Amino acid sequence: MVLGREAFEIEIQGQTDMFRETPFFGAMTNPYRNELTPEVFAGDPVLLDKAATIADGLAFKSMNGSKPQVSLDSLSTSNMFPVPTHFFDLLKQRKSPSIDMESSACYQVSWLLGVPCLVIRSISNGVDDEGSDDTVQEGLDVASYNVSLLMCELI
Repeated sequence: MVLGREAFEIEIQGQTDMFRETPFFGAMTNPYRNELTPEVFAGDPVLLDKAATIADGLAFKSMNGSKPQVSLDSLSTSNMFPVPTHFFDLLKQRKSPSIDMESSACYQVSWLLGVPCLVIRSISNGVDDEGSDDTVQEGLDVASYNVSLLMCELI
């Protein structure tokens, strides 16, 4: 399970520097906040700490007999699914254990509105270096149960 310390959209990393000396750089400023839109959005530290503390005391279901790990990590968002393998090096560099399509948007709205937000990802499958997916029904069931357990305690 991953508690989103931060989230970023894979496809737009580096755009600030890429557009800096161009006529398009002005479009990088958010019109509502009148500041440069970040490429990486942070999770709320208070919610992260609370979720980590609660998760530490919960009896999560396991797969393969090992206790599920809960980590505070970077969440990667992509508009492409499956994510093209040429982005895998960036994911490894950022030590991002998951890829989804929503986390960065959630944190961006949180940044825009100035409200706290926490994204929790309960991982149900793995992807190897070639992008092969190992989803199994047991993984979906266990991941759903574990995130529900944590959410009920958080609420």
